[in-house]
Order: sequence, then structure tokens, then C-alpha cells
Amino acid sequence: MVSPQDEYFHERNDSPFWNESAWFSFAIPERDTNGFIYFYHRPNLGFSVGGCGLWDPTGDSAHTCIHHQWDMHPLAPETNMFDFSLPSGLSVECVEPLHTYRITYNSPDCEMELTWRAFMAPAASGFSQGLAEWAVGAVKDGASGKGHYEQMGRMTGSVLMEGERLEIDCFSARDHSWGPREISEVARGDWPWAVVSEDHAFFVVASSDLKPEQDPGHGTTERIGAGWYRRDGVTSSVVTGTRRAERDPQGRPVKVVVEATDELGRELHAVATPVNLLNWQGYPFMLVWWSLARWEVNGEQGWGEVQDYWPINQSRRLIRRPVREGVAWTAQPSLS
Repeated sequence: MVSPQDEYFHERNDSPFWNESAWFSFAIPERDTNGFIYFYHRPNLGFSVGGCGLWDPTGDSAHTCIHHQWDMHPLAPETNMFDFSLPSGLSVECVEPLHTYRITYNSPDCEMELTWRAFMAPAASGFSQGLAEWAVGAVKDGASGKGHYEQMGRMTGSVLMEGERLEIDCFSARDHSWGPREISEVARGDWPWAVVSEDHAFFVVASSDLKPEQDPGHGTTERIGAGWYRRDGVTSSVVTGTRRAERDPQGRPVKVVVEATDELGRELHAVATPVNLLNWQGYPFMLVWWSLARWEVNGEQGWGEVQDYWPINQSRRLIRRPVREGVAWTAQPSLS
């Protein structure tokens, strides 16, 4: 059960890898533009890491997208989970726990004034329990997390990018996790989610049961190990399901299909078409193909994301395979 106290730093052990992290999404769908605010604190080591990103189909990496800022800073004494300011210009304020947050960001290249408000209670997906058994075995001291929840809401405000101020008014997802995070291996997987309306949304976690050396990447189906489905305003945990992706030669997802059943027996069938891609490496052990996606959820249109993540060494082997086989490399994603 998620409580308002979960919005603050938790009682922790003495592991240097104790981690408290959070993420907010936002988008401008009519411009195929996606954004994130992501941060994590390591209180036992005394630092915070985080930043923001903004991208569209014109750039797919930190140095080619519209904006990307990601850095490490000393943990200020007054810092709490959702109440802090970083020297990079990012500030987060918890106005009402589990409901309202203010986010500001100021840099020479980008400015943000955003407010996030919930339209549903947070849902604990149980994602750490949904990982492949071999991946859980490779995670030390409960590093996959002591706790985790997700919540849907609406992001409003404005973003100044490349000299143009754009209004933000979109559905948005956020999460918060806490616990030791010392990871030696990670299973390939995905964090797909979508919102059709305040009464219709889903969020699931899928991971491969294959070890990286056995996993071809292409033509596979991943098991959904955790998540939830919200229909007619009622949120229920997913109990079984699969996720599969169609990919281009470099392994980038061009279509994602989610099929699942929740505890109430309701069936979820959702198909995503990514409209942009960001090659994101905020954690050194993994690559994420992060996409704004147009979703069809049980016949209804919505927006959300595909967060297709890979062990970094496995992704390198797959991405370099077409290069070795003489397929031309392109800097832009093939999304048609």
C-alpha cells in the first residue's frame, strides 16, 4: 500500500548503493516530441544524479536531440526525494504528496515550467518481482528495489526550446523506486505504457527469460511479469501476458504489441507505433530505446511510451552485426 510517506526518503540500510529514483514524462504529440525529467539520489554516497531530455524524429541521441542534460551533483543537506534544486538548473517541489508537483528547469538552451497532477492513485506494479529469475539472481542485496510504484496524471505548463515557447498539456506517467541498486546484469525488457483517458490506461513491465548470450533480440516474445490495467476507472494488477517487438536492422523497435489479462479477467490488447527514438544511457549498464508512441488500446487511440531496454554489451553486439554484414548505418531511426 503506497502512502504519502513514500514520497520522502525511506529508512535505509548502510549499502552504498541505496538508491531513490523518480521519473516524470511529458510530450507534445502533435509535434512527435517527447520529454523526461529523471533523477536519483544516493544518500549514503552523498550525491544526486539527474536531468531532463527533449527529442523528436530529428535526433536520436544525447548529442543530436533537441535538448539533453544529465549530470552528478553533491547531495545538498536540505534535499529530500521530491524537494531539491540541482546546480544544473533543475528544481522539483512536492506540493501535495501523491498528487501535485512543480518542476522548473533553466539553462541557456532550454527552460521548463511544469506542473504535474495525478488523476489516479499510485499503483504498485511489483516490477522487481517480475524480472527473469536469472536476472534477479544477478542482482545483489535486493538491488532491484525495495519498493516501486507508478502513477498517471496530467502535465501542464510550457517549454522554451530552440527559441520557441510551447504549451504542454498532456497525459503523463511518473514513478518512484527505492532500495539498494547494485546490478551486475539486467534482462532485456520494456516498460510500455499508455493513456487513452483518465479511466483507461495501462503500465506493464516485460523482461526476457533468456540470458544475453542466448537472446537473439529479434523475433522474440517477452513475458509480462508485473503491471496493471485501468478500465472504466478501476485499476487491477496484470496477472499474465506477453510483449513482442518488431525491429529494424539495428534493433530499434518499430512496433510493439502487448497482450495481457488482469486479476478481474479483463483482457488488454495494445499496439504501439513509435514516432521518435532516443538512445538513452542514463545508467552505464544499459541502453534504452526511449520512444513516444501512438497506441491503440482495445480499439481506442491513446499516447504513451515504449522504453525498450537492453544490457549494453548485448545491444552492442546486435547493433554492430549489420555493420559487419555490410548494411549501411544511418543516424536517423527508420520508423515507417
